[in-house]
Amino acid sequence: MMLPRRFRLWAARRQANDWLVRVQLSDGFDRNAFEAWRSADPVNALAYDELIEDLAISAALANTEMVRTAGLRRAPFLERNPGARYAVATSVAAMLLAGTGYGLREAGYWGAPVAASQGTLYATRIGEVRTIMLADGSRVTLDTDSILRVTFTAKERALRLDAGRARFEVAHDAARAFIVSAGGGRVIAHGTIFDVSIRPTGVNVVLLRGAVEVTRKLDAGAGQQGALSRQLSPGQQVTFDQTHPIPPAGPVRPAELRWTSGMLSFEGARLADAVAEFNRYNRRKIAVATVPIGDLRITGAFRASDVQRFADAMAASFDLAIADQPDGGLLLRSPNPAPGP
Repeated sequence: MMLPRRFRLWAARRQANDWLVRVQLSDGFDRNAFEAWRSADPVNALAYDELIEDLAISAALANTEMVRTAGLRRAPFLERNPGARYAVATSVAAMLLAGTGYGLREAGYWGAPVAASQGTLYATRIGEVRTIMLADGSRVTLDTDSILRVTFTAKERALRLDAGRARFEVAHDAARAFIVSAGGGRVIAHGTIFDVSIRPTGVNVVLLRGAVEVTRKLDAGAGQQGALSRQLSPGQQVTFDQTHPIPPAGPVRPAELRWTSGMLSFEGARLADAVAEFNRYNRRKIAVATVPIGDLRITGAFRASDVQRFADAMAASFDLAIADQPDGGLLLRSPNPAPGP
């Protein structure tokens, strides 16, 4: 028997706190396990999103003798909505506040540019696209359901994309390289604009302006042949993984660059791929009933948050029917499905 929703939400909030601690204090938290927990119950996703929306953990005492001698890594903090009223639960307070002396602070609104300081972690909720102004004058646009860590030192500007996608508009600084790490590789840039996204097939890098070098670590003992670095020119992209040499760069389609506007654009894309992209931005999911339906090709621009309108457009374009799913999602299917056995 399923527990009442209020008890499930109470338990989910405690679990969300535990997950936040792992994200904050661990360099290698299990993203797959986290996604499995978050998708197991809508209440889990709600609890975590509420925590992300409201929580700000600042590194006020990171340089104190107590923290240095404890051997703790400087924990980044999350920016919060100052209008929220969610209470920080005991498990987070005990580990991050009592244990190391970290405090809370308010900083900016979701969706608006906010100033970034040293040692910062940013996360966006499903459906949110957020702009961040960094301390060096660079600008980052963080896509839906993304996690980015930012650490500036006197020698370099180091960022790490743990999930999702981001666009980086880099301010020139000859004394400090701007380095984005993702999926075992790095992107080194100087005064440029580029996208980095983490996909099931690997890390994708798209260069809009300037020049970047994409490098990948060599697996120990792998004896690999081929390129471990690539130089990109504007209008080029490359996708690499952790086991193969970096392939030659290819051209980028203009439609792939428009995500920062809140619109999703497709040029001859498979319907299944377009649906997958829509599902990244929405809790209400779309599914396709058959492989042939998924292989249909579409071209057009759609608002990322308008699931129903996109489904209606696909149904009208390809003479499909829309079926409501038990979980509230939508199924694109043939108007006359074959009867079951």
